[in-house]
Amino acid sequence: MDAGNIFIYRTIVAKYKNVNIVTELEAMATLAFLVQDNDEISQKTNYYASKPFASGEIYVGSILDSLMCQAYYNPRISDILDQFIMGSANTPSNVLKIY
Repeated sequence: MDAGNIFIYRTIVAKYKNVNIVTELEAMATLAFLVQDNDEISQKTNYYASKPFASGEIYVGSILDSLMCQAYYNPRISDILDQFIMGSANTPSNVLKIY
């Protein structure tokens, strides 16, 4: 189900080392095909501690649903979502005013 996304992700990472990409996966189980090492920590944490997921290059759509539900209880999560979606964490304030 995620074969196309995994193929494109691995191709871009192999060819362009300095490019930051974000890829959505349908199922967390398919993240196992992106993790190169088979260490016990990655397997025990369901790959949440793997480099692609922890660095934000890979995400699963169900995580966004959970974050939106938690925004009801913690209003600061909406700021985190704004930075995640819009990338405003590294954007200068004068550029944010334009957009």
